[in-house]
Amino acid sequence: MAAKWSARSRTAWCWRGPPCRPAFRNLWEGGLLVVLILFLFLRNIRASLITASVIPLALLAAFVAMKQFGISANLMSLGALDFGLLVDASVVMVENFVRRLEAAGGHVDDRRALFRAAALEVGRPIVFGVCIIVAVYVPIFSLEGLEGRMFTPMAFTVCVAVLGSLVLALTYVPMLSSLVLAHVATQPSRWFERLKALYGRHLDWALGHRATVVAGAIAVLGVALGSVPYLGTEFMPRLDEGSLLVETRRLPSTSLAQGMAIAREVERTLLEFPEIQSIVTNMGRPELATETMGLYAGDVYVNFHPGREPKVDAMDAFIERMDDAL
Repeated sequence: MAAKWSARSRTAWCWRGPPCRPAFRNLWEGGLLVVLILFLFLRNIRASLITASVIPLALLAAFVAMKQFGISANLMSLGALDFGLLVDASVVMVENFVRRLEAAGGHVDDRRALFRAAALEVGRPIVFGVCIIVAVYVPIFSLEGLEGRMFTPMAFTVCVAVLGSLVLALTYVPMLSSLVLAHVATQPSRWFERLKALYGRHLDWALGHRATVVAGAIAVLGVALGSVPYLGTEFMPRLDEGSLLVETRRLPSTSLAQGMAIAREVERTLLEFPEIQSIVTNMGRPELATETMGLYAGDVYVNFHPGREPKVDAMDAFIERMDDAL
């Protein structure tokens, strides 16, 4: 945050941009990454697609609930959505189906009974696991004031999406798996079997040296707790949203014509920077808005050329350059 004062005007800087664009971009990129990871470990493209299909359906449940309760889609409400949380229950369910099919060797007289037994086998642990995840976010609903208004939508969205994924894992996933995986006979991959064997050896060692494992865990916990006082804290992290908001303030007695002239001069000066693509200036704000603003104040939205916007570590220096030019 940088600011410039003069007897005539004041300019404040705020790094911002379209609030939903980075959130939705992260959602798409995260979804593709989840599909790749699922295929790598489930070793079955159909099983991976079934599990990945839970993501948009769980998000749909979250969006419907947000609409009903008047929560907007923004960086705060969508930023905490974790696809790993959304597919956890479905991964356990589908993996158990695949394991049962592999064990049966493709020769199953009653596939419906097989899928039903496999779903009931892991259904209870899945419910407990999701309830633990939801319980982590429940205390956020008790926050009041500014903290509550900022973080309650995040907790609400995550809880609804996770609960929606639980319902899908218990109903939609077994139904679709019984149809799509009915004629799929998969064979264990060699690299995964070697990984399981390596894990088995380490697990046997850990069970045979319990005192050492527990002591090591306590030591790591102590180091983690001891490092807490040395960690930096901040209420709101700085976000890279790809654009700048310049808030200009002039004397209240400044006329509209003078304000427009100053705004045009600000735009002309900022457009000299090659990184800037376009500028939109908004002067004043009506009384119906959440924050009334007179004609002596204005918001200058600075949009960068795609791929040429300054990075987070270089933004302060870039703001100083713009500040000096103004």
